[in-house]
Order: sequence, then C-alpha cells, then structure tokens
Amino acid sequence: MDLFSVGCIIAELFSDSGPLFTYADIISYKGQSKTDDTNKFDPSAKIDKIKQKSVRKLVRQLIQLDPKARGDSVSGILRGWVSMGFPSYFPELYSDILGLMKMDPDGKILSIMENFDNFKTKFRLHQKGDRSSTQLAFSPIAEHKLSSSMRFSSSSVLTSSLYGRDTESFVLNLDKDPRFDSVDLSESQLGSSTFFEEIETRAPPSPVCPNLPITEQHPGMVNLLSVVCSSIHNVVSDSIKLNAIELLVAFGENLDDKCRLQRIVPYLISLLHDPSPPIQAASITALVKILYLVNTFPPSDIKIFPEYIFPALETLMKPSNGNNDSSQDALVLCALAKNIASFAELSGRFISAKKYLSESTVLSQPSLDSSLSEDFIERIFVKRFISVLSEDRENEQALLCDIRCAILDRITGLAQFLGQEITTNFLIPKLREFLRSGPTW
Repeated sequence: MDLFSVGCIIAELFSDSGPLFTYADIISYKGQSKTDDTNKFDPSAKIDKIKQKSVRKLVRQLIQLDPKARGDSVSGILRGWVSMGFPSYFPELYSDILGLMKMDPDGKILSIMENFDNFKTKFRLHQKGDRSSTQLAFSPIAEHKLSSSMRFSSSSVLTSSLYGRDTESFVLNLDKDPRFDSVDLSESQLGSSTFFEEIETRAPPSPVCPNLPITEQHPGMVNLLSVVCSSIHNVVSDSIKLNAIELLVAFGENLDDKCRLQRIVPYLISLLHDPSPPIQAASITALVKILYLVNTFPPSDIKIFPEYIFPALETLMKPSNGNNDSSQDALVLCALAKNIASFAELSGRFISAKKYLSESTVLSQPSLDSSLSEDFIERIFVKRFISVLSEDRENEQALLCDIRCAILDRITGLAQFLGQEITTNFLIPKLREFLRSGPTW
C-alpha cells in the first residue's frame, strides 16, 4: 500500500466526515501538481475535523503531492510518529494483549488479575512521562488474590447536579448543587454556563465528597476491560467468574464514567441472569459499587433505574425456572436485601438530576416534563422489593430473619427515599409486622 493511501485511510478512521476524497476530488487534488489553478480541491476542511492534532499533522504529511515529502516507508513514519499519536505503553500493551488472545477465557481472567497492579504501574508511568519498559510476562494459570484496593467497599452518598460534557451533548455532574434561578441558561451561553459545557471543552475537576474513594483514571485500561468483557460469559469456573466480577469493579475504579455506564454496568446486568446464585449475588454488590463511582451521566441515561436496573433486579425475586428449591436463591435474596437501600439512594440521585433537567429552560422537553412523576414509579419498585423480600417463607425462618435484619439496618435511608406517604402507609406497618413475627426478634 502506498503512503498516500495510508494517509487517506487514517483520515477516514479518525474523522466523522467520511472518506477524505471522492473520485472527482482526488482527480482535482492531484491536478494541482500540473497547474496553479486556485479552484482545485483542498482537503484541509475535512482534515481540520480530526480532533487529534498529531493525526492531522500525519495526514497532511502522507497526502503530499510530492512523493518524496511523504517519507520513506510506513514503518519509518510510524516509528517517528508513535510518540505523538500513541501512548508510550502502546507497543508493550499490544504485545501483552496478543499473548492474552492465545489463552482460553479462564486463563485470560487469571492472567489479567495476576498482572493488574503491573498494568496500573505501566499506565501511571506513562502519565508521569516515564517511558521505561515494563514488559509483562503472562502466565496461563495464575493463583492470585486481588489487592485490598480491588475489593468491594462501601461508598458515601453523592449530591445531585448538572455539569460536564458527553458525546451526545451534555452530561449531568453529581458533585455540585445547581441553582438554576441564579444562572442564565440562554442559548447564547451554552458552553460557558456554570453547569453546561460543549463537547469540545474539558470539564474541570469536580469537588469530591469527603467519604468518596478517589480513583485514578487510566484510559489504557479500556483495552484490558474489552478482553475481560469478551471472555466473562465463556468462563467455565464459577470461582473465576467471581474473580472476573471483581476485575470489573477494579476497572471501574480506573476508568471514566462513560466506561462505567456503557461497558461495565451492562455486563453486570447480564450477569444477574447467570444460573449461579453466587454470581448473581456478587453482581448485585458490584453493581452498587460501580454506580456509586459514577459522577456524570448523559441525559439519555436519566431513566436508567426505572427502565433498566430495577426491572433486572425484579427478575431475581421470581422463582428459578424448573427449580422448586427456593433456598438455593437465599444468597441472592440476602444480597438484594442488603443493597436495596443503596439502590434506592442511588436512584434518588438520578431523580434529583431529572428534576433539575426538567426545570432547565434549555433542556425542557415534553418527555422530561412528563417524567416528573416517574420518581413515584421508582419508589413503587423499591416498595415492591421490600414487600416481596420480607414476605413469610415456610421453613426458611433463618433466611427471613437475615432479610428483615438487612432491611432494618438501612431503614432510615429507605424512609427518606420512599417519602412520608409511603413510609406512613407501608413502611411503618411493615415494621410492626416484623415485631409481631416471632421470638427471633
């Protein structure tokens, strides 16, 4: 392949404007070498749409009309350009992933676990400008325990607000407390408002709640996350699948909110349908952890709880197909009971953001205005969860006791989420029912 064609391919890959040249354009463009006609085609407008400055520079070099100005060879040009266009760890990471591709799904998971801290070190060195080699040697079988930083841990509540950016248009940031009445959100101020920024700008660091774990972001991790996600459903061993779930949480701590919501959350939701109760229970815990890490989300995800997460959780409370032994799902029911208040708390953040959006004159739409009552739908979901989880179960008094204790442990948060009316008419009678249920209380 000649260098001119390579430049055209790279331009098309890195832009959203389609091919750099049509047939007529390229005839006109190459005609510039024979005449000085100023009406000849100029590809600069399409090249300028490429966001990366280094890519624009490379494309302009490769499509030079003088072949000698393009360079000697593709490999020679890429060697000089790799430091501008790729992170310093790219060649080694490519080699590492190539080694992973030769393993079975179980081996991939175990190997990534074994080298997870090494990968973080490699990405951290790149961010600090250190280009020293950290080539990894993968082992197909690795008995490895995750470090304490990768274990599930509790997180504090975040306040809801608007701010930030996303590929769709805007994002909501959950770390600020917006005051729309003090900010002019007219169309002329889009991109400079306190709460909105256009896609081309970079959102400044947002304030962090005191108890929220501060996580490092390593964009290179997304390549390894893709390997884990493509392997997780083909893993044979349940124990290794549990390790994969812990890896998803670890990746969530090192990637941005877009990866958390669009890559990690869907895979955790899919694992809720795994036939193994331990996998389902671990997925519930991991889902809570990932959602607590989310600071920003696009308006398209504002109904993620009533339309996606809560319906998926609701399926877990139904009897397993062809399985009359409901005690097998005890682990799942306990996990739901322990985390139901966390899901309610997280849902409350999205409800608050949805109300702020509805109050915005910029994003006011019929679909958003009419969704103001959907906070009631989410409260009905939580009410239904509590009702089903706490119902009497014959010959399962120990399980019922554990479930009710888990609900009582976070009863204050549940009452705040459900509101006065549902708390008075439903939650308080449930408490009386718990007290009357037997000597175990």
